[in-house]
Amino acid sequence: MNNYYTCSSSFSGEYNKVCDQIVESITDYILQFDCDALINIHCSIFSNTVILSGVVGQINRTIPYEEIAKETLRFIGYNNDVADFNCNTCIFINNIRTDVNWFAEDIGSGEYGSAYGYACNETTDFMPIAQNVAQNISVITFSKMQKQELHWALPYGRCQVSARYEDGKFKCIDSIVYSIRYKDVKDPQDIIPDITNICNIATLGYEVDKNCRFYVNPLSDIPDTFGVSGIKAVENAYGSYCPMGVNGYGKSINYCGRYGTYMARYIAKNFVAAGACDAMTVQLAYTAQWDKPFEISLNPINPEVSVKELKEIADITFNYNGKAIINNLDLRETQYLPYACFGQFGRPECNSPWERLDKVDEIKESLR
Repeated sequence: MNNYYTCSSSFSGEYNKVCDQIVESITDYILQFDCDALINIHCSIFSNTVILSGVVGQINRTIPYEEIAKETLRFIGYNNDVADFNCNTCIFINNIRTDVNWFAEDIGSGEYGSAYGYACNETTDFMPIAQNVAQNISVITFSKMQKQELHWALPYGRCQVSARYEDGKFKCIDSIVYSIRYKDVKDPQDIIPDITNICNIATLGYEVDKNCRFYVNPLSDIPDTFGVSGIKAVENAYGSYCPMGVNGYGKSINYCGRYGTYMARYIAKNFVAAGACDAMTVQLAYTAQWDKPFEISLNPINPEVSVKELKEIADITFNYNGKAIINNLDLRETQYLPYACFGQFGRPECNSPWERLDKVDEIKESLR
């Protein structure tokens, strides 16, 4: 029986990802002065306008919100009118509240919801193949743009990758969609060789169907749109392979959307790396005011032992307390902007603390 999993990845200039990068740039700026600051901010952009909202509490300094946002836009490439969004002329509206009188440490998990994590043994970094390929396409595109190797490329774009599975096992890459805005091109076919090269590099080492469907800009032009932070969390995690709950974009490290999501990945990856199962989804369910989950669910594929036994091993191996997670995963020392685009997980170049495999030996010992 054939099944298909599809994952997408937005380029750095896709408007929703622009918003994610702006709020994470602001978050990083604040955390360098106070790693326990209360932060819960949101961003939206449209028609050359940037709007910030939310709360930042108990910070005894002036935050240069507008300067941070404009510098983020400039780095992405939105610094002229050709790119449809110009950091030099955009309108900036700041609706962030700073009159709250409570601290991040007072909010427990900070919100209601479930944090999800996933890992599988399809790749060396324990990520699903379609997600890996989609992220690779985005990273390679951005790298080439930074090196000015794609003279025609504008920042806005996205890609989509579908993988075919037979009897639960990866078979091949079945289709790739690549959409991007461009400039100074007389014939759209002229950009096909560059895009084909990017996709060939991104799929190296993976089986690609000989009849793989390859679409470039299936719409003649990508329609204008607007962006909101946080709504691309699924594609920036595991795509269609795993549910997505709360996320941490623009939030303090004390919110479960931040630390719970990283912890769930950490648990799943260590179990899969230990050979306890072929894949695992972890759900940590939180309620506000509690700094640890009230429900913990493990959903393994082809487990070596029962789910009950895996849960017992998890309870012995991992500390679910929010403050312990923040300390053990070094979340106070982490910069979050690099994860606002190109994926939060399976990024070996980032040396992410939640990607560590330091519990593998302990889990293996418990499995004996």
